[in-house]
Amino acid sequence: MFFEKNIVCLFIVALFVGIPVSFSKAPYDKGKECISVGLIGEFKNYSSKANRIFGEEISRGIEIGKIYLNSNSRNNCFKFTTIDIDKTVANTPGLIKKHSQNGIHLYIGLGLSDQALMASDALRENNSVLISPTASSRDLVNNKKIILLYPTNDLIAQKMAQEAYKKGARNVLSVYLKNNSYSVNMAKNFRIEFEKLGGRITKEIIIRHEEGSLFGGNIFSEISKYDFTHIFVPLYELDVAKFITQAFRNHLVKKYIATDSWGTHSTTIKGLIEKFKIDVIIPRIYDYTSSFYINKFFMDEFTRKYSILPSDLSAFSFESVLLANALVHKCGTDVKNWDVFVCLKKTAPFASTSGHLTLFGNNSFKRKFKIETNNSWGNDL
Repeated sequence: MFFEKNIVCLFIVALFVGIPVSFSKAPYDKGKECISVGLIGEFKNYSSKANRIFGEEISRGIEIGKIYLNSNSRNNCFKFTTIDIDKTVANTPGLIKKHSQNGIHLYIGLGLSDQALMASDALRENNSVLISPTASSRDLVNNKKIILLYPTNDLIAQKMAQEAYKKGARNVLSVYLKNNSYSVNMAKNFRIEFEKLGGRITKEIIIRHEEGSLFGGNIFSEISKYDFTHIFVPLYELDVAKFITQAFRNHLVKKYIATDSWGTHSTTIKGLIEKFKIDVIIPRIYDYTSSFYINKFFMDEFTRKYSILPSDLSAFSFESVLLANALVHKCGTDVKNWDVFVCLKKTAPFASTSGHLTLFGNNSFKRKFKIETNNSWGNDL
């Protein structure tokens, strides 16, 4: 009561003597300066359905992030501009240069490692910063202009190898894309860890994405020559769907070792696994069952708005908004002059959907994740 009375008295005195009195404004009040943020990624549906999926999932996470910002007047104001990288990742550097010249120096998106790597030089040259929700290449660690919210692919591959070995895998055949850094690095790191444990990589089947038929009969004829118990498939969700479908048609039904790129809560993949009665070991990076208050907010708002479970990309796009808010609180609105490593140290521990995260290196966070089998892999509300 004493405190409240004194506040009232101070306010009245201030009015009479002419001292300006300010009130905190809601994040999206017109009178408050907003920070321009580029929401960058693939948003149109071109030849690949994946383009639409990635853009849609990023956008969903951002929308819940906006709801979070509006929930507290102490949060900053962000003005989001959607930047479509069009049909090819090669457009990314030019788009960053163009929008940086127009005053955008903070970006969220580019969830694939190849996309983030392509953006690296342009970010540095234009004094800009990218928060990538799901890029995981080891080559991005300690990058001064890119912030990672996802475990690096070497850590995911190591844990998958350990879990596969624990569950009895001894002879594994690996299938990966030749010109995709994520796929190549996953296969490499899985092999190193699995062989260290005493396992054997029977054969590595290397495929090129530009082939007319990505998984033609010749590939499965080649695979059928080898003796193995499990297949390690570090491919993206849509390619995984094609692969396991063609494998089944070629009477190749084996136990699979998945990666996070399968789509942790993909109803498409889950349906095929059940249809073909496939056994799979799969990582769950985003844990929708987390009881941490940030995740409860996210899950409540996301499921209310979209009536589905969020993907990793949606969850960590939401987290990207929260991290941007925390960085601005600690380092101000002049993104061009941010020392990203210093700013991240100031924000850690960062309150995420997984709980409070501490730094891993200079530009990423430590995040625990689960390994599941298809019997425990949930994807329905």
